[in-house]
Order: sequence, then structure tokens, then C-alpha cells
Amino acid sequence: TRIWTAGDKCMNTATLEQVIIVEDTQAPQLTNAPTDKMVSCDQNVLVEFYNWLNNHGGATATENCSSVIWSADYLKEPTEPCDIVNTTFIASDSCGNQVTAQAKFTVVDLKSPVFTKIPTNPFLSCFSTPYDSLQTWISKHGESLASDNCGNVKWTNDFDGDLSKTNYTITFYATDFCGNESSQTATFTINKSSIISNIYKQTCDITL
Repeated sequence: TRIWTAGDKCMNTATLEQVIIVEDTQAPQLTNAPTDKMVSCDQNVLVEFYNWLNNHGGATATENCSSVIWSADYLKEPTEPCDIVNTTFIASDSCGNQVTAQAKFTVVDLKSPVFTKIPTNPFLSCFSTPYDSLQTWISKHGESLASDNCGNVKWTNDFDGDLSKTNYTITFYATDFCGNESSQTATFTINKSSIISNIYKQTCDITL
């Protein structure tokens, strides 16, 4: 604000107030757009994510009147394998003018679970309840074990529920959170002619 004063030789004066308003109506200009970021789920995902945010996704911008103020808008941190975080980067100036650009941060899992112990192939002879043993074996994934680099394993199998056969070929599937899958096939054989009702009459064993 300026005050202008005008006077004559007789000391008469008049004043006028001048208000000077500096306006910035132009938003910052992006010189480089942000780029998508992809990291493996077995990396330190949150460190990678916040490094990406702090670097504005690699975006740069210029401003005609002041420095550029950066911020980012997103719904959640990446906490699961295969998470995708859509992010809006915002470049603002001191007058509130803004320009925005979008990029995404993706967590990937390219590795299938690994069987650390393969399923057994039992042969039952002289067994009074072979189908109970079959179902127990199936519930334990054929005694197999599997691990995944980024989380827990979900187990499934292709057993059709038929409890009348003597030879079963069953495939066990280990699947991770992202749908990567590994499988192992095993057989369960029952010597039906040796199924007994009086265990004391026979010598019974199970061969794995």
C-alpha cells in the first residue's frame, strides 16, 4: 500500500491511497512427469515406497513466482504382495495454484512357492481303516511342506472324494497371495486284499 500526497504553495494537501496487488494465477509447470515404480515383495517395500514419494515419483516442475511445494495423495501404504497404490503427485505454488500428475507404485511377486518337502507315496498293507489314513494324508498335503518368499501358502488338491478305489494319484497345489502356484503329485496305494477286521491275526504296516 502506498499513500500519495499532493500539496500546493499554500500548504493545501490531498492524499490518495494506492493498493498494489501482486497476483500469481499461473500454476507450476511440469517439466518431467512422475514414473511408475515396481518393486519385488521380498524387498523393503515401505522404504522403497517412501523414497519414491519423497522423490515425487521422479517428477520435476518449475514455477514463475516462487518455489514449488510438493505433496502426494494416496489411499493406503503398500502392505500386501501385489498391492497397487495409485498416487497423485501435486505441485503447488505459494498462491495455491496447482498442477497434478498420476503414477502408480506396484508390488510384484514373480516367484512361485517352493516345496521344501515333497509328498510321500504310501503303500498300505494289512490296514483296518485305510480310507481314514487316506483322508489324513490328504489333509496333511501328502506330508509335504512348502514356503513362499513373500507370505503364507494356500493349499489345495485334486482329490475327487471317492473312497472306493485302491489307487489314488493326487496333485497337491501350493499357491501364494499373488496366485503363483507350484504342484507335486503323489500316489496313495491300498492293498485291498489285505484289509482286515481283526488286527491281531495279521502283521500290519504302512510303507511310505
